[in-house]
Amino acid sequence: MRHSSAAIIGQHNIFAQFGVTAPIAQALRSLEAATDSYASTLQGIAPSQANDIANSKAQLDIALSNAISTYEQICIPSPLYPTLQPICVGL
Repeated sequence: MRHSSAAIIGQHNIFAQFGVTAPIAQALRSLEAATDSYASTLQGIAPSQANDIANSKAQLDIALSNAISTYEQICIPSPLYPTLQPICVGL
């Protein structure tokens, strides 16, 4: 999952430049809620795999939390993009 998370975070600057990070952050939060529900259901269906499911969920939670934190930043677009990237600050 690290590669997927890095790919999502790596595209942040282009989305920040055009002011579309808020909808992406919302979609990531929805994805996080859906995966939490899915993992809980899987643990109920396959209790023998509960530890593996919990470990995978924990890794996914970290990746999604990092991506959500990145996309929740407040960004000022750059008039010199792509030479000069947008300026972003976390909340």
